[in-house]
Amino acid sequence: YLENTLQPRIKRVFGNNRYQTAIKASQNLRNPCDLAFVASGESIIDALTVSYASAIFKIPVFLTSKTSIDMETVDEMKRLGVKQAVIIGGANVVSQNVVNQLNNNGINVNRIYGKDRYDTAVQIIEDIEKSGKIDTNKIFLCSGESSADALSISSVSAKEEGIILLTNGNKLTDGVKKYIKSETEVKIIGGVAVISDNLKQEIEAEGAKVERIFGNDRFETSLNIYNKYYKSIGVKTVYLANGITMVDALTGAGLAYKDKTGLLLTNANKMLPSIKWVINGMSNLKILGGRDVVQNNIWK
Repeated sequence: YLENTLQPRIKRVFGNNRYQTAIKASQNLRNPCDLAFVASGESIIDALTVSYASAIFKIPVFLTSKTSIDMETVDEMKRLGVKQAVIIGGANVVSQNVVNQLNNNGINVNRIYGKDRYDTAVQIIEDIEKSGKIDTNKIFLCSGESSADALSISSVSAKEEGIILLTNGNKLTDGVKKYIKSETEVKIIGGVAVISDNLKQEIEAEGAKVERIFGNDRFETSLNIYNKYYKSIGVKTVYLANGITMVDALTGAGLAYKDKTGLLLTNANKMLPSIKWVINGMSNLKILGGRDVVQNNIWK
């Protein structure tokens, strides 16, 4: 490809670790805010689909270890004026001790969780459906076995006011099936390695309108999502996150939506040439995470 001569202005949203990067993302999202999401910083799989809820409502996602939440995180909640924390996942991922810590700091807590990650995704939808801000006939179906594609599509889902549902790639749970009806628009995110063609045909047999958005890997899938939803509207800012560790993409998806743009994924030290081309045509590049997760200048 031709070397693009532009170089974007770079801004990093980062802290010393994923917990502090989530705090930095919150500081860039909004002030004040009386509600916040809290997810596990050790296992993001339950919280995969909260990123688009965070985007729609401009509600920060904070991270916690299973057993205790950092005081710096609690201090940021207090600074925002958070009165209610919604923990994503059961006590096996975020313990009662975290609830007690938040309660002791004047923050009420409730949980959204299901019997597994697929059910948790449905519970999140049921919770936000009451707001009237989502259209359950626009479905983005992602793998629940791998986090990448759900995080790549988060800001798009908020933009399109759709919902994200998860599958193991071969079948749908009963909770997910109830959303797939005749005339439903289903965008399958990812290739046949993550969501099978048999499942696509099964969904089409229900009368749904199905389209697959995918690349050769998670990085190219994120690029093809950008190409479909953002390229034509001429965005000049794009977000970049590590597509292997993923956790910064979870807490930063709301920022991408706020800036009316998407999220591209990369390895820490190597980037697809086609993604370099996109980034070098931007006015602004916003990187989620420090240099250990996305190295300097890998887009050059």
